[in-house]
Amino acid sequence: MVEGSGSKDFPKAFCNETDISTDGYPIYRRRNNSNETHFTRNNIQVANRFVVPSNSFLSLKYNAHINVELCSTVKAIKYINKYITKGYDCARIGVQVNANDNVEKVVDYDEIKQYLNCRYISSQEATWHLQDFPIHGQSHNVVMLSIHLKDGQSIFFEENQAENALQRESVVCTTLTAYFDLNVSDSSAHQYLYQDIPNHYVFKNKKWVKRSEISHHGEKTIGRIISVSPRDVELYHLRLILLSVKGPDATSFEDLKKFNGQNYSTYKHVERVRGLINDSNEWHNCMYEASSYMMPKCLRSLLVAIICHCNPPNPLQLFEDFEENMIEDFIQQGNSVEKSLKLCINGIRMQIPQNGFDFNPFLPFSNFEDISDREDNLVNCTVDGNNLLWNDLNSDQLLAANTILKSLVDLNSQKCFYLDGPGGSGKTFLYRALIQKVDLIGKKTLIVAWTGIAATLLPGGVTCHSAFSLPLDLSTVKSPRLTQIKKEFLKSVDLLIWDEAPMAPGTALEIVDLIFQDLMGVKMRFGGKVVVLGGDFRQVLPVIRKGSRCAIIASTIKKSSVWPFFQTFRLKRNMRAITDPNFSKWLLDIGDGMIHSPEIPKTQYSVEVPISLISNDIVTDIFGNSFSYTDVEKFSRRAILCPRNEDVRLINERVLINLNNAVQMSFYAIDSIKNDDGVDDHDLQVNIPVEFLNTLNPSGLAPYKLNLKVGCIVMLLRNLSVNKGLCNGTRMIVRAFRQNVLQLEIITGAFSGTVHFIPRISLDTSNDPALPFNFVRHQFPVRLAYAMTINKSQGQTFDKVGLYLSEPCFSHGQFYTGCSRAMESNGLKIQVKDTTRQGKTDNGQTVTDNVVYQEIFS
Repeated sequence: MVEGSGSKDFPKAFCNETDISTDGYPIYRRRNNSNETHFTRNNIQVANRFVVPSNSFLSLKYNAHINVELCSTVKAIKYINKYITKGYDCARIGVQVNANDNVEKVVDYDEIKQYLNCRYISSQEATWHLQDFPIHGQSHNVVMLSIHLKDGQSIFFEENQAENALQRESVVCTTLTAYFDLNVSDSSAHQYLYQDIPNHYVFKNKKWVKRSEISHHGEKTIGRIISVSPRDVELYHLRLILLSVKGPDATSFEDLKKFNGQNYSTYKHVERVRGLINDSNEWHNCMYEASSYMMPKCLRSLLVAIICHCNPPNPLQLFEDFEENMIEDFIQQGNSVEKSLKLCINGIRMQIPQNGFDFNPFLPFSNFEDISDREDNLVNCTVDGNNLLWNDLNSDQLLAANTILKSLVDLNSQKCFYLDGPGGSGKTFLYRALIQKVDLIGKKTLIVAWTGIAATLLPGGVTCHSAFSLPLDLSTVKSPRLTQIKKEFLKSVDLLIWDEAPMAPGTALEIVDLIFQDLMGVKMRFGGKVVVLGGDFRQVLPVIRKGSRCAIIASTIKKSSVWPFFQTFRLKRNMRAITDPNFSKWLLDIGDGMIHSPEIPKTQYSVEVPISLISNDIVTDIFGNSFSYTDVEKFSRRAILCPRNEDVRLINERVLINLNNAVQMSFYAIDSIKNDDGVDDHDLQVNIPVEFLNTLNPSGLAPYKLNLKVGCIVMLLRNLSVNKGLCNGTRMIVRAFRQNVLQLEIITGAFSGTVHFIPRISLDTSNDPALPFNFVRHQFPVRLAYAMTINKSQGQTFDKVGLYLSEPCFSHGQFYTGCSRAMESNGLKIQVKDTTRQGKTDNGQTVTDNVVYQEIFS
């Protein structure tokens, strides 16, 4: 037991199908077939949920509990290597001296003898060795590639033979010097990095010789450059350069110290210039590149982004270097230099706290005069009383709106409400009508959403984490630390609107309840504030890593302690039903789990995909075979959705190739491993080479190699400034790029059409338990966004939607969420790949899984 619960999570949840996870252990089938066994001991009933996994064949053969599982997490490498290095079987042998009771017993402890006497070889192991059976195997030939500085080759010699060895080795090539010679003599080798050479060449007679075209040995060969400690500075950076530089730029040690025709004194210096390691001048270069074509207002926002998210070494110096560029617009308005500078500082001063940071530590100006007009984050939607959205509410919306409005003035009325309705039922329209009406009666509204992209769809929306200072791990805190300004701000709120609430865990709702109770000093729910939640439980529920069905249901707001205090209003009139009633009904039946195909022998969740929606090539159907960057506006309203990140990556790369006549550039990340203090972990970096880190592609991180074209569509991966629409999930068009800055235009939500400039930032995996180390990637925080995961798409709608299912949807509401991003049936296409769980049946039907947890609706 650990903290009151079983450390192995027994009893497990019932599960009708085995799920082979791509990252971790499988979830076994445990059917709820009512077969239970009663144990008198402890008086408990035991069912399939209590069964410990085992392999029947191995258990019978070896008369022991044995199990074999597919473990696909990277942690398995660490686990396996521990066993490889454990050594031989051992037995502890005690030596006892026989003596009479009258004779003193003396124990002669000899550690050497103990070691020699304690190695144990069983009869089975002895037989294996005697029969000359193999004791290890190797699928690939690993070629170790030498790494050394100029004239720094390792030389081996016998005693008193050093001088002869020096004369002999002076003319001997290593794999590295032979690689330089190869790039001089063979232009076909220019396409390969040093570590890739063994796949195409063999090191023979001290030089690299091209493999025969009929030879396939290169497919089973892996080149590995010998690891170097970061403490050996020059050699370490030479190794990093060889991982990136190839061809005519790698013909000698001297060539590797050149870049753009200029010679540099050290490998570390040239590597910094190439952008292969972090450079303290990066932010100056970023501002310099942007200042050549960026408007002053955007330049100020870029400085704020650098200050808040990039940890520059000297923010004040950065401000002073570019203050002339940042005040140009104020000067042109007729202001003096002094006043323009104050206006500039005010603009920056207002933006930094909106990103959750304090202004003073970054830009500690003395004798500062505040000449700005103070604004807060509350929604201010003053409109003409004769032009209210309120007048256009339907009967379902009006019933809910009147009840909510009454609760704002009646202290004894119901204060907590939930608006339930599928996509297209008018929840967003009702929110906007409430905001207008509440503003007219002098009340204040705060709008939040669980995700950044959902927050940008409403005026003044912010994320729950930003509004209430919630941590990423909600289990670590029950009462977040709020600044005094935020406390006063929350106390002034009269109405809280929380959109896409079913995505949020119930714990978050309970924490917000306690925050308002503490602020208002009363024990009423949410401190007496009027709270309106909205959403659709047919869509995706809270994400619980490796969570069972029971764990996911238990984490929802419906299972929270405050849910019984909410009154539910159901919005039944669907705008989709007006133009496409059949599609609207099909979507609702999918969301409710009312469509089943029991005659189809696939899975319990199998549903038939209508033939009119089936696609054989989803990329062509949604984006065509090719398109120009001039078509970007049209294609920005299209998207392909997938359940899994790997499919998203592959589709995005394919669509990017189809974007013609556009300037292209590749941006390489800087990968490193940090310790708990955020400092480079040199010891771990020796054992985990950087080229391995480059292959990692964790969810939520930008790729190591980021391929972009002018006019391509990308998605932001971090909440940089929700107040400006820059949040995790925002889709944007690449308008231009430089080495250190991207110019992007938002194409979704209330901020569509606004242009922003994004620097590189450091993204880490400190909250990813799948990695046994803290992995940090320094890269532009964007990914291509022609395709995205279904979860990322929640809350958005598109003109054309493609659903690509290489594997079936695996969690509640995913299939429904993906399909409901389209407004009409002619805007939806679904491609289903054949697997054991989905695809074509014998009678020609196309089926896939529609996972629905019916208990969430009760």
